[in-house]
Amino acid sequence: MKNYEIKVIPKKDINGRIYWTALFPCIEGCVGGGETPEEAIVEAQENLEIYLEYLKEEKCPLPNEYIENNCNGKIALRVGKTTHHKLLQLAEDEGISLNSIINNAIEYYLGKKSYDIEFNEKIEQIKELSESSNNLQKVNFLSNQAIVGELWKRNIKVPYIGGNNE
Repeated sequence: MKNYEIKVIPKKDINGRIYWTALFPCIEGCVGGGETPEEAIVEAQENLEIYLEYLKEEKCPLPNEYIENNCNGKIALRVGKTTHHKLLQLAEDEGISLNSIINNAIEYYLGKKSYDIEFNEKIEQIKELSESSNNLQKVNFLSNQAIVGELWKRNIKVPYIGGNNE
């Protein structure tokens, strides 16, 4: 079986009893639970096997497996003095650390970028549908014109449909 990152989280029920949930962050909804971490992991892995088998049967792509990277979350960043001052002022105004301000800005930018890409794809789809619709309307108009013209030549009266025809 592929290697998928698993997280095990302790939780409390309404009676204060601790139970455990195991989940795969890259596979939404694939979880397991139990009274011990081990039980939660076993159940989550069983559910994962069932889910992966389903994906294979349906010929759907499998989720990417977990690849440990060397990222430790530290970035050396140089910014201009004015930018640094503005960031410090914003952090102070918000009551959070400079690191939090910078992290929030980066996450916002990354999220906005993915949103912009999806948004632009939707706009392109709408443009294509609109163009298709316009072409279909032109064909319908020309067909109707030809039919009405033919009826007119044969001196067949065509009733007016729509609007006021008093």
